[in-house]
Amino acid sequence: MSDHHRTPSGAVRSTFELSLSPDKVDELLAIWRATHAERARALGENHPETLKAALPVAIFELMAGRAGEAETVLRSLRKKHTQLVGPEHPDTLNVQRHLGTALRQLGRDAEAEEAYRAVLAAGERVGGAPSQFGDEVRHALIGLLADQNRYDEVVPLQREVVSFAERNFGPQHADTATERATLAEALEAADRPEEAVAAYKVALADAERIHGADDLRTRNLRTLLAQLACRIGDPHAEQAQRGVVADMERHNGRDDPGTLVARANLAGLLRELGRHEEAVALYREVIDDHERVLGPDAPGTLFTMANYGKLLRRLGRDADATALYLDLFPKAEAVFGPDHAVTADARAALSEFGFG
Repeated sequence: MSDHHRTPSGAVRSTFELSLSPDKVDELLAIWRATHAERARALGENHPETLKAALPVAIFELMAGRAGEAETVLRSLRKKHTQLVGPEHPDTLNVQRHLGTALRQLGRDAEAEEAYRAVLAAGERVGGAPSQFGDEVRHALIGLLADQNRYDEVVPLQREVVSFAERNFGPQHADTATERATLAEALEAADRPEEAVAAYKVALADAERIHGADDLRTRNLRTLLAQLACRIGDPHAEQAQRGVVADMERHNGRDDPGTLVARANLAGLLRELGRHEEAVALYREVIDDHERVLGPDAPGTLFTMANYGKLLRRLGRDADATALYLDLFPKAEAVFGPDHAVTADARAALSEFGFG
């Protein structure tokens, strides 16, 4: 078992890089328990070599899912390290970060957060947490905060992670690019859309350079950028959304459901940009394709019809809007129910046009 978290996009980070079978974990745990006991008898409980053997015992307890046993070992080990080398020695801080992992596994997030922050604070006082695990502690703390939707606190930590990657791997490295993409997602989750759009543009350029324009990771970033750019009215929104449509058509085909959604989103963007005739033409085309591919009663078809109806009403094309809503209302009521927003909007539109 590992100390891990998901980034906003779903990627998983892990403190433990080993992937071992449960039997292998138990075997290694038994070996290290025996090693620790032998060193304790021969050298004493507080000898540095004895303490070195105690940490793997705790780590394999964690990997075996026995966080309570690991906590007991780690608290004793932290106390001994503190007495022997001080509370801010790298060995003490290393034990502390594993203690945070144990507390996290036990569901004691407040204590885990305190442990992680103590490691980082101590590292700052002594000139930076040791590079071999300081970055891992930031990732662990980011995961904890993200699980609690505390993205305003995630953002500065993720900026530190990006800086660490740039210093240690270089600004053009793939790992650095991944961290920049994660920063963009964190900014979006923190409801800082303008900053997020700028960060997504950097991340997209990274992905195109490293992976190529057609790589799935690049296309996913292009989609995230387009969605957010459309939402905030960024001047590059149309270019981004057309790029998404082109990606979907090239890789999945024009009739793929995801492609239909991307084309419908482009129609909605054109509507919001005031390019109504282009939007009308694209909506008609997409609705025809929805009906042909998914069926006239498919939820995606009905959502697209509803959005097209709003445009027709905005343009004052009452006859076209009436015909659309007479078709949409019974389908929406059957598929979504009488209280769904699409059904309610269609009912209100028909009432407005004299169909009560």
